[in-house]
Amino acid sequence: MPRPVGELRMRFLRQSLMGLLLASLTLALLVYSGRLVFDAVQTRMNDDRRPPSARERVFAVNVRRAELRTETPVLTAFGQVQSRRTLELRAAVGGRVVWLADAFEEGGTVAAGEVLVRIDPADAQSALERVQSDLLDAEAEGRDAERALLLARDERAAAEDQAALRETLRHAGLLRIDHILGLERSFWLPDGLPGLYVTMPRDELLAVLRIEATRAGAAIIGEDLGTIPDGL
Repeated sequence: MPRPVGELRMRFLRQSLMGLLLASLTLALLVYSGRLVFDAVQTRMNDDRRPPSARERVFAVNVRRAELRTETPVLTAFGQVQSRRTLELRAAVGGRVVWLADAFEEGGTVAAGEVLVRIDPADAQSALERVQSDLLDAEAEGRDAERALLLARDERAAAEDQAALRETLRHAGLLRIDHILGLERSFWLPDGLPGLYVTMPRDELLAVLRIEATRAGAAIIGEDLGTIPDGL
């Protein structure tokens, strides 16, 4: 049969109060537990801040009598040893390498004057031959220049002599040449050599005398000492 409304309300009220009581007890237990944890943490932190109590430390060591002597330490190390100074070698000329010394390596030991590399001498020999050929050509050109200079000096001396002859004939109607045989040959005494006769360009010299005498309207006579050849 259905229950009265008042009974149902009372039952609901009792259950509600019971649930509120249980919730209050649970909350109180949680707060109490949190307080216990907080107090424990604070106590531990305070204990850590206190300096530890001083305790005597005891060490066990081996004792030996001290003796005066010299000790050389031996060190074992691993690494790479590099020289503080390095030297770079370069050949004065380039070319194809045909031989290398056994000591030609990084860190090798060499002595002064030791041959380390040999280069194919074909290119250098060819260059040397070209230079020698150029030197011979230059020397030949130098000799030609010297001969040309001598000829130029001779031509200058001849021109000066011809000018002096022209000036003399301009003031004289007659010119006498001593020892006319000098137009045919001349006796020379070179340094360090015996004397010798040198044939002179007679026809050219006589032509100059004729031209200058004709130009000045003068006459030229020569001294005929010795044997006069034909034509003079």
